[in-house]
Amino acid sequence: MLNHKGTQTIQTERLTLRKIQENDYIDMYKYTVKEEVAKYVSWTPHESINDTKALCDMWIDEYKNNDRYNWAIVYDNTVIGSIDVVKIIDTTAMIGWQIDSTFWNKGIVTEAATAVRDFLFGEIGIEAIEAEYVDKNIGSGRVMQKIGMTQIPLKDSLSYSVRHIAEVDGMPIICYKLTKKDWIIKNVKILKVEKDTDNAKELLDFIKNCSWLEVKEHLALMVENWGFTEWETIFVATVNGKIVGMCSIMKTDYYPLPELYPWISSVYVREDFRGNRISEKLIEFANHYAKEIGFYETYIPTEFEGLYEKYGYQFIKEITNYGGGIDRLLVKEI
Repeated sequence: MLNHKGTQTIQTERLTLRKIQENDYIDMYKYTVKEEVAKYVSWTPHESINDTKALCDMWIDEYKNNDRYNWAIVYDNTVIGSIDVVKIIDTTAMIGWQIDSTFWNKGIVTEAATAVRDFLFGEIGIEAIEAEYVDKNIGSGRVMQKIGMTQIPLKDSLSYSVRHIAEVDGMPIICYKLTKKDWIIKNVKILKVEKDTDNAKELLDFIKNCSWLEVKEHLALMVENWGFTEWETIFVATVNGKIVGMCSIMKTDYYPLPELYPWISSVYVREDFRGNRISEKLIEFANHYAKEIGFYETYIPTEFEGLYEKYGYQFIKEITNYGGGIDRLLVKEI
């Protein structure tokens, strides 16, 4: 399910991506009249500034729908182009862009497209992004490659399923695609959280807003008061700088078994990032840390069968937690 938020302002290193505003047509007309800008897109050069104003007004009116995503690309306080989601079908979004030729070959579209990609995957829940270009427009193709997209057969694309068009003015259409899964794999990082750092503050917010009701209150207090002792600590998984998962390594857990440690505990991944082996990466990182500090095995408790066995853990026995519930105890040599 998508979490539509509408066109939000996005700040990048050089650019501001924001909603198109009433007077933007004045800047936009500087490039909508250019033959070279319109050469490989679906519109013709504007003959009058009124054409650009009408387009601008139409786009502004579309913002009343919160599933409309259309950004002005602002560079040095000037609108030099736009980038938008042309169509969304199910959880696939098709994106497109246009930019003043004065600013070609400066990495600006790549910077804008990267930001939109991250917003759609990270905030809206889009599962795949597609874009297309005619084969002579190699600049757009390079942008798609630079943001991680790969070419797919045109007939497998969202665009072809809607329009059934394979060429424009005799020029073949080429389609590229990137899935959220591939984006996560390329961008996920595992970090050890240190006390009194920005990561610790971000982790506390993440825990307070997570859906794991049984654990969040206790774990939030643990992080807030930094109740980790000796070698105990907590790790986070980040995608594009935002925390999407966590796990800890502890000397004790919710069980009367003080002779067994270390425990891999509090393994959690945000729902919309599950299914991408982030838990596995967190546990691998925790095990590497445990080995570095001199341990040769780690324990992990769970109520589920088959959840951690695929990561090399083996069932030892059933154990009773402090609440009286029965869980399964697993161990792995590291």
